[in-house]
Amino acid sequence: MSQIKVNSIVPVAGLSGGASGGVLQTKSVFKTDTASFTTLNSATDPYFFLETTITPVSTSSKILVPGYLTVGSRGGTAYRIQVNRGSTPVLRGDTGDSSESRATSGTNTQETWEIANIATMNIDAPSSTSELTYKLGISNGTSGYTAYINRSSTDGGSEYVRGTSGFILQEVSG
Repeated sequence: MSQIKVNSIVPVAGLSGGASGGVLQTKSVFKTDTASFTTLNSATDPYFFLETTITPVSTSSKILVPGYLTVGSRGGTAYRIQVNRGSTPVLRGDTGDSSESRATSGTNTQETWEIANIATMNIDAPSSTSELTYKLGISNGTSGYTAYINRSSTDGGSEYVRGTSGFILQEVSG
């Protein structure tokens, strides 16, 4: 005899009575191969290498955007990760003094063999039922450096690691 046991079932249009938090849909994109780019030392012009779309079912929905990035370079540098909806940043740090860059998240690497994993968690309230494109990008704090996605700069050999990068879009009822 078959049985289905659940605590609750959430309808496609979200939770009733104005409640929020039901997951309406999930999209994802991941990169398992490697890439490289020469940095421009510009937090305002990141190298966007992953993107995917989602079409919200309600204007009151929010889009949850967890993501992560694996990156390496030659020597010490700072990396800034950026999540955009179209050309608009979803979430960035507050402005500090004039030398600080605004980013969604960031990290530093010190050695040529080192790779860094950068995680981010964002929530966006686009107030739209049109198709939306979200992008994950990176910029580097040292102009002219080559940055490597999903590997270190000294790739090759069993002592080095190759990783992945990706992000998820989840529409949650608002």
